Amino acid sequence: MTPQTFQDEVLKRCRPETFRQGETLFHLDDEHGGIYGLIEGGLSISAAPRDRGPYLVHFGRPGLWVGAAPLFKHKRRVTVTATRLSVLLHLPLSDMHAVAAEVPDGWRMFGMFPMFLYDLAMGALDDLMIRDPAARCIAVLLRLGDCRDLNQREVHPIELDIRQEDVATMSNLSRNAAATILRNLEARGVISLEYRMIKIIDAEALRTAAKPS
Repeated sequence: MTPQTFQDEVLKRCRPETFRQGETLFHLDDEHGGIYGLIEGGLSISAAPRDRGPYLVHFGRPGLWVGAAPLFKHKRRVTVTATRLSVLLHLPLSDMHAVAAEVPDGWRMFGMFPMFLYDLAMGALDDLMIRDPAARCIAVLLRLGDCRDLNQREVHPIELDIRQEDVATMSNLSRNAAATILRNLEARGVISLEYRMIKIIDAEALRTAAKPS
């Protein structure tokens, strides 16, 4: 959590922007631009490490902020695209510099933004280390739905604009294996499989299903 003075200064300078489904906020390796905070909608976050990809690595839900790399003179690490009509707050790079200069510890506050990607990467790595295929797949769903934490406020259903193939890739499973696991969860009333969308119907039941028997 950042100090209220920092939050107020950031929000004062933000500009609301709307992106249609399929519109890209920024691309991997872009060198300029500011940060975006998602108010309403959804975002696909895709990466292309080394010579592979691009492929979906995470789904962004409201409350997510992305895009701080250019402030630290780094290229964008990911491509971020709206998965549906989405409303975001945009803080341009020039305003980021102004906030960092004017607010005490402003640079340190912005330095916390990339920590999200670090935490995300560590969470994804932890998911992939789960040996049981079903538990691994469920862990990915919990991460994408931001509902792994028991203290997270949840409004059901939690809609994930992702395909079953995406879950298979992120779970290191074949399409058939992932589809079987997902259909079993649907049969139990835990999730709902729809066109280009997976809905988490019961996060608590999903968390219980992830625990080893």
